[in-house]
Amino acid sequence: DAAAAAARDSRAQRAAALAAGQPVRELREHLTAVLGAEAVAASASTSLSLQDDGCLARYLRARQGDVAAAAQLLIDTLEWRADFGVDRLVQECWPTIELEAADGKAFVSGWDNDGRPVILLRNANEKTFDNKGKKSGNLVNLVYTIERAVAAIEAQSSAPDDKWTILLDFKDYSLFNAPPFEITKWTIKIVQDFYPERLHVAMMVDAPTLFWGAWKAASPFIDEVTKAKVVWISGALDSPERL
Repeated sequence: DAAAAAARDSRAQRAAALAAGQPVRELREHLTAVLGAEAVAASASTSLSLQDDGCLARYLRARQGDVAAAAQLLIDTLEWRADFGVDRLVQECWPTIELEAADGKAFVSGWDNDGRPVILLRNANEKTFDNKGKKSGNLVNLVYTIERAVAAIEAQSSAPDDKWTILLDFKDYSLFNAPPFEITKWTIKIVQDFYPERLHVAMMVDAPTLFWGAWKAASPFIDEVTKAKVVWISGALDSPERL
């Protein structure tokens, strides 16, 4: 209908403007007006630099070129990062990270065939069950792992883009080691809203029938763009060749 056609035209116009770079400048000006020039400049020392055109472009793509919506998403991300202590994780949470990482349930595992870092997740390796609250041990370890993937992208000059690949290995997945639904929702929000346009593809390897109930419950919290990046495959990841 006419309304749908107008919406498509509006999205197309925003996409064309984004490609030309204009919304990136507008977004930086908007953030400078809201946050102040000092805050924008200070962000350059973090993994979310508001002076980086690529960073601003990711948030614009996540909101279809809408400058106001992208600015709000960025402000929400900054507030979450400050509350979670993303830039202080190593200094403040290292004992927790060491404990959680020892399980081998979340870590950066090399590169995919195109040169993107791979985040490998294995629920069966859950040993601590630190799943309470929005800054649980599991979420601290997840964010630390994501930050390591971001650092790997920035250090790899041959990376094809600024994205990473997720492999979720369901070998030995069970109700005993499955994360609580609250942790699943936070994981989706963190990946989707606080690291937008970073995900290249999420490969779900050997998902059992047991998982489909959790997927059905989580689906309403996943936007269509992210869902389109989820790939279901079979084949165990026991060998280095499979990784």
